[in-house]
Amino acid sequence: MDIHSFDAASHDILAILPEYDMPLARLRAILQAGQIPTITVIGKYNHGKSRLLNELIGNDIFSVADKRETVNLSEHLQHNIRWLDAPGLDADVAAIDDQYAQDAMWNKADIRLMVHSVREGEFDPFELQLFQQFEYDAEQTQRQSILVLTQIDQIPDQTVLAHIIDSIQKQAPTATVLPVSATRHRQGVENSKQLLVQRSGIPELQQKLSNMVDQVPTVRQFEKSRIFADLKKQLSQQLETTEANIQQLNNTLQQQRQAFEHDLNQILD
Repeated sequence: MDIHSFDAASHDILAILPEYDMPLARLRAILQAGQIPTITVIGKYNHGKSRLLNELIGNDIFSVADKRETVNLSEHLQHNIRWLDAPGLDADVAAIDDQYAQDAMWNKADIRLMVHSVREGEFDPFELQLFQQFEYDAEQTQRQSILVLTQIDQIPDQTVLAHIIDSIQKQAPTATVLPVSATRHRQGVENSKQLLVQRSGIPELQQKLSNMVDQVPTVRQFEKSRIFADLKKQLSQQLETTEANIQQLNNTLQQQRQAFEHDLNQILD
C-alpha cells in the first residue's frame, strides 16, 4: 500500500474510530520507514543527546551547544539506520518542538535511547514517569528502550558515580542501564587510546544497539499484526452494532406500519 492509499484508508477509519489516531500514525511511520530502522534519542536538553549521537554514528552531524539547540526533529541516515535527535523533554508542552518530541517518541521510534546526565543525580518525576510509559509500551508493542547515563566523566569520584547509577537502577529496576562518556570516547579515538574508548561505554552501547536493530523487523511485524487485529475487532464490533441498530429500526418501522394499517382499517370499517 502506498502512503496516499494508507492516508485515505486512515481517514475513513478515524471517522469511525477516532481513538485510533496514534496506532494509525505508528503504522504510517513504519510504512514510510521502509526497511530502515529508526533510533530516537530522547532526554532533557543539555544532557548530551546530540554529542552521544555524533559518537554513535562517528560523525559530527548533530549540533552540540550548552544552550537549547535542538528545537525541531533532526534526523540523519547513517549505517543504514535513521537517527533522530528529538527536542529536549523540558519544552513547553504547548510548543511545536514538544509535538516533534512526541512524534519522535511514539510514532517514529523503533528503538528509544532515554538519555539522562549523571550530573543531575536521580530521575526527576517527569523522566521516571516517561520511562515507565516506555516500559509499558514495550509490553504492548515489544519496542525496545535503553536508559543511557551520559557525562560519567564529569563525576570524578567513582564512589559517588556508583551511588548515582545504583539509585537510578533502583528507580527503573527492569531497565537496561548503560553509563557512557561521549567526551572520553572522542578523546580515545582521536588519541588512539583503545582503553579510553572501552572505558567510555560507547562500544558496549553500539553492540547493544546492533543487537536491537536486528530485532526491528520482527518487532514491527508484531506491532502491525497487533494493530490490525485490534482494528479488525473494533470494526467488526462497530459493524455488529450498526447491523443491530438497523435491525431494531426495521423492527420498529414494521411495528409502526402494522399499527398504522390496523388503525386505518378500523377507521375505514
